Amino acid sequence: TMKTRRTMKDRTCKQCESPIAKGEQYGQRSVRVGDSGMVAYDGTVKIWEPFYAKVSICATCAEG
Repeated sequence: TMKTRRTMKDRTCKQCESPIAKGEQYGQRSVRVGDSGMVAYDGTVKIWEPFYAKVSICATCAEG
């Protein structure tokens, strides 16, 4: 199970798109944003660290 906390503002669950009202429990999960590498025009592969962003998920998705 994921640790949940009480939200101080209205949020939206990024998993099921349901609204999370102020005062409800919610969880946070890190998701990877963008690619971790690409092939340049000359054929070389450029690699960089993937960027992680925290997204809010509702308590039912957090326990699932």
